[in-house]
Amino acid sequence: MRQKLQSIYEQHPLCCILLLSLIPRLLAAIFAKGYGMHDDMFGPVQAMQEALDDFSTVSDGEPRLLLYPMFQYVIFYLCELLHIFDPQSKMLVVRLFHAFYSLLVVYFGYKITLLISNEKLAKQVGIILAFIWFLPYMSVRNLVEVASIPPMLAGVYFVLRSKEKDYGDVLLAGLFFAFAFIMRVQTAFIPIGMAAVLLLQQRFRMFAVLTFALLAISAFIIGLQDYCIWEKPFESVISYISYNSTAYNDYPNAPWYTTYILVIGVLIPPLGVMLFYGFLRTWRQYAILFVPVFLFLLFHAIYPNKQERFILTIMPLLIILGICGWNYVVEKSGWWMRHKKLLKGNWIWFWFINTLLLVLFVGSYSKRTRVESFTYLSDKQVSGIVIDIGTDGSYFPPLFYLGRNSGTSIEIINVETDEIANVGNTNYAIIFDESDLDARKDRISKEFGTNLQLVQTLEPGLIDKVLHFTNPRHNKNYTAYIYKIEK
Repeated sequence: MRQKLQSIYEQHPLCCILLLSLIPRLLAAIFAKGYGMHDDMFGPVQAMQEALDDFSTVSDGEPRLLLYPMFQYVIFYLCELLHIFDPQSKMLVVRLFHAFYSLLVVYFGYKITLLISNEKLAKQVGIILAFIWFLPYMSVRNLVEVASIPPMLAGVYFVLRSKEKDYGDVLLAGLFFAFAFIMRVQTAFIPIGMAAVLLLQQRFRMFAVLTFALLAISAFIIGLQDYCIWEKPFESVISYISYNSTAYNDYPNAPWYTTYILVIGVLIPPLGVMLFYGFLRTWRQYAILFVPVFLFLLFHAIYPNKQERFILTIMPLLIILGICGWNYVVEKSGWWMRHKKLLKGNWIWFWFINTLLLVLFVGSYSKRTRVESFTYLSDKQVSGIVIDIGTDGSYFPPLFYLGRNSGTSIEIINVETDEIANVGNTNYAIIFDESDLDARKDRISKEFGTNLQLVQTLEPGLIDKVLHFTNPRHNKNYTAYIYKIEK
């Protein structure tokens, strides 16, 4: 049986790797409920559900890049067409779609490696992209940083596959790069870097065709979209660049080297150090890939806002170059050839830690108490909700999970709130965090002049507990207490 499976793998390695990569992604789609951060809930999910209910909400808001959110819009539309209205069921469909869509990362990662190296390294890259701990979990989140990876990799693949005087693949590359750019502006560093290398290599026609295709397709789609919705061509890109050029101080800032430390850490040291060194060694042999990745990392090293999700977009390309470059280092190094056991030990350590992290994340229900508190109320008769966030400075309610009650009046209070405004219209209260619970409960009871009946207690998920333990200041994932306000 083992020999038969081995034979199948040798004959059809890519198909086998794709099937294997589907396993952790399906597990994440089923078990990794909730949302990881605000960006994967309040943009493509909550905003698109609001748009489905009333499309004018799109034009009423700030101009923004809509290609990826509109995919969510279509999924929600089809769900409701099939009479699927439950928020959790809708999100399961969304996660399943993303699970299958993310297989393209593995597919193009394998194909790109096969083009620039050999089948052995292509298999290695494919396996890593299939099981690297962060990709299955992040792939089923609604993050544009991850959703833009497949078209970006497709563009890279078609540039590498293209031949002189045959520009069909270059046009396809421009098309896919345009899709990636319309999803996430920062992906522009990839075609810009590749075009610069083509120019330096005096491949002028390929440079011209790639540049024209990227600019023409991007301009047409963005210009038409923005004119139809906001009556101003390119308003979404202008708004995006303007906002990110001024609002970075509202987000975590860190030194320039944080980006490189993060990349190495994500790849699990000491192997992360080796792969990053391997990436640096590819600057000459694989310049057409190295320059784009280098420019992308350089930008994010300089840009003050250092949110971890920003580097996700470039990780597959960095892994490809890291594997190819490190393999070259090992083959040319007499020291490493004499210490193969040490090298094998590093890989064993990598896969051991990676497996632990993979299991943790694919089964993790992130932001569980925030999601489940609204899910619990989604099928109740709710006239109003007061939410006590205690000493927490901010709370963004994931209204999507209220379902048919999403239009309900919600009032958020904290320890500094003087009084509750909408006393008469509220029949449920949610208190986050057990600190001073009785005093906070009594305060709400006094405001309403009635008793509070505890109807549900919700504990944070495992990943929430871990994140809160490691960084309690920025991961305030508390227990939720849901009360019925007796009238």
